[in-house]
Parts: sequence; C-alpha cells; structure tokens
Amino acid sequence: VFFNGWADDPGFHRRLGLEAAERAIKVGSDDASVLAQTANALTELDKDSDRAAALADLATALNPGSAYAWFISGVIRLYEARPDAAVEPFQTAARLDPISHLGDMARAHIAVCRVLQGDFSEAARLFRQTTYRTPRIRLALTGVFGQLGMIEEARRELALYERSTSTPIEAMAKLSARDPQILAALLEGISRAQAQA
Repeated sequence: VFFNGWADDPGFHRRLGLEAAERAIKVGSDDASVLAQTANALTELDKDSDRAAALADLATALNPGSAYAWFISGVIRLYEARPDAAVEPFQTAARLDPISHLGDMARAHIAVCRVLQGDFSEAARLFRQTTYRTPRIRLALTGVFGQLGMIEEARRELALYERSTSTPIEAMAKLSARDPQILAALLEGISRAQAQA
C-alpha cells in the first residue's frame, strides 16, 4: 500500500509498517525468513539500506540454504544501484531454488542487473529465459528490446504492459530504474516502440 502509493495517508501506513518491522526483529531475530522479509520492508518503508543489508546478511548467515534470504539480499543491492554486488546473491537464490517462481524471479532480476550495467543484449537473453512477467518486467523488456532495435518484440511487450496495469509508463519506469542514465536509456527504448506502434 505504502510503496505503491495506494494509501490515502502514506505516513500512517509507513508508521504501522515500521512498528511491525521492529516487532518482527524483536521476536524473530533467529529466523532467517522473518529477517529477510523485514529487510525487504525496511528498504521500502525507511530507505535504510544499510540496516536492511545487515539484516539480509544475518538471514543468509543463519540459513545459507534459504533461497528467499539470498533473493532479498540481491534485491537490496539492486535497490542501492549496486548491480555487481546483486548478481551473486541472485545467482545463489536461483541455484538453491531452480524450479519455483522464486528461482525465476531471481533470474529476471539478474537480467535487471545487466540492464543497470548497460548490457542490453545479455539482459534480453536472460529475460527470454524467464517466465516471470510483472508489469515492471514487461516495461523493462520493452526498453531493452527498443534499445536493441527489436521493435516488434518491444511493441508486443508494451501492449502486454498496457493490458496488465493502468500505471503510467513514466511512473513505472521510475520504479524500475532509479539511476538517471539507466532510466533515460529505458525510456528511450520505450519511446522507440511507441513511435512505431
């Protein structure tokens, strides 16, 4: 509710979320799943990536076999615009959970890392291997395909994006790419698809 901007009173929901996070840390300090989920919440509620990263690191130390904890560790590094640091945790999550939805999400996020690194060809290759398609991923695919001149594929992903959400393109793009240069590259790719739609 808070992260997606759906709340009438975002401050109230943020406070509730932070209170719940503190309680979770207090009672679940030895549970990797609780710590990983709390770390994820803190990146959205408090923008405290240092604390969130510490909680994720503790979660992976407590349970090195938790694909979810490794996935959240990658998400936090990606949130910090540190794709080089995010790839390994995502790879670990995908290796630990190769067949479920979580493993596919990890592989899709590796593709996002490649976008942040400016490697659109590798991002496209990785995206094509996944079945995970949220509106955010569809829009990223549109931008990647547009950058590569794959206009038909870009138009197809853009149409699927527009059918899946009413969120304006620029608003979703800003959620997907916080780095201004990457945001500009994605929007340029998207505009190429729109221009030929």
